[in-house]
Amino acid sequence: MKEKEQPLYIDICKDFMRSKDFDAQDKFVYMILKSMSYSNNKSFNSIAPFSIEIILSMIGFSLNSKNKNSIKDSIQKLINAKLIIVSTNFTGTDIIEETQLSKSYFVSVPDEKPATYSRVYMREAYKIINMGDKSKAKIFTVFMEIVSYIYINETSLKFCYPNIETLEEGTGVDRKTIMRYLQQMRADEILYYDTFKKDKSKDKNVYSRWEDQRFIEEYLQDEGL
Repeated sequence: MKEKEQPLYIDICKDFMRSKDFDAQDKFVYMILKSMSYSNNKSFNSIAPFSIEIILSMIGFSLNSKNKNSIKDSIQKLINAKLIIVSTNFTGTDIIEETQLSKSYFVSVPDEKPATYSRVYMREAYKIINMGDKSKAKIFTVFMEIVSYIYINETSLKFCYPNIETLEEGTGVDRKTIMRYLQQMRADEILYYDTFKKDKSKDKNVYSRWEDQRFIEEYLQDEGL
């Protein structure tokens, strides 16, 4: 019998996603670069070609000097933090410490499994990258904060219910904006959530990956909600 093919994914350090030293764009660029070069902790040689213009086009920004320099700054921060390695050749031997706007490079991500991490599947990453919303980088940080509460083990629950205040603290995004992002992710079939009220408590959201929404439905039914 043919072994079931596992979905592609990347794991990203929780501490990095919650760090105040990196903004939402830095984290989004890191996700793009890692997904290009690495998935399921394996690839041909973990190196992928990229340019600042390619990153800009994936984010959906216009190719002007201001935006190019902004992405260049994000890449530089990732290089300085040793989160990525950039080289001028496909073998990864000619490593550089600073990129230039008009050139193409090759990127690799150090093969170090973080102690605590959140997982994003490629199907989710691609949907977020293809969103029409210009705030997709911040949407990504909210998504990753939510799924950080969903454990990867097969026997673990496939849903979670962090409150909005927790999401605000973990992402730096305000409550009203988070609610808008949640609606957008559900409309784009990236993240599923439902709202319930238990006893006399205030409304609470329960979240799952889009493909796992049946587990929320079963949970609410079992709880009589």
